[in-house]
Amino acid sequence: MLKRSIIALSLLISGISYSQDAQVKTSQERAKANTEKLNYELGLTPEQKVKVQAVNEGIAYKNDEIRKNPNMSAEQKEAAIKGNNQARLTHLKSILTEEQYNKLLNIETKKSEEELHQSKMNKTSNEQL
Repeated sequence: MLKRSIIALSLLISGISYSQDAQVKTSQERAKANTEKLNYELGLTPEQKVKVQAVNEGIAYKNDEIRKNPNMSAEQKEAAIKGNNQARLTHLKSILTEEQYNKLLNIETKKSEEELHQSKMNKTSNEQL
């Protein structure tokens, strides 16, 4: 019985540490994941993929620096990151075809709508508590 409890506890602890490790990604890892997602969704050419990767790395790095900046308020950080993400779209527009860019805008719009909906749901849940 004790042996089973120890095994269960060790599995629980390893699962928790694994999930925490999986959440902590470098800006380069996030940029690569974002590029792979765009490659899948938009069917990038090899040349486009290289250029998109460079844009994503630059924006991810800038956003990391903003998040780490202790002199910025949460509102300032949010505004700066939003501006960086808009700059990312502007850069991508010059790389993608018109069809790819329009598809990207549709994906981004849908994502924003889902985030807004989730935010409203969280707010409603918190108010009920």
